[in-house]
Amino acid sequence: KKNDIRRINNVKKIKENIGLNYFPKTITSSHNVYWQLIILVPNTIDAQKYLSKKGIDSASSSLELLSSLEKYPNKIELLNAKSIYNNGLLIPCYPELKLKDIKYISSSLKNFLKNKNIPHE
Repeated sequence: KKNDIRRINNVKKIKENIGLNYFPKTITSSHNVYWQLIILVPNTIDAQKYLSKKGIDSASSSLELLSSLEKYPNKIELLNAKSIYNNGLLIPCYPELKLKDIKYISSSLKNFLKNKNIPHE
């Protein structure tokens, strides 16, 4: 439970530093403990390379986009799911992060997004 609270607080700080519009929307009744935090970027490969040079681990999803599978029942195009799948990057939010780490991750991502001319909130 303590680790869940730390991850939730880390995510809150990261989102406040970067801006909510870079993250998938949540609803007020949701309760996410953030085993992973996904941020939406214009190019996941560029972002991953940029963050790697800064010493920040990140990853794209290793999951399949279910709605794109040929034999998926009731197959329809889900634009939001496709956008999150293609533009989502998993970034650190683990409970051991220190405030200086959170600030470093946040400022690095803000610089990447700024250089890509993506306006923030």
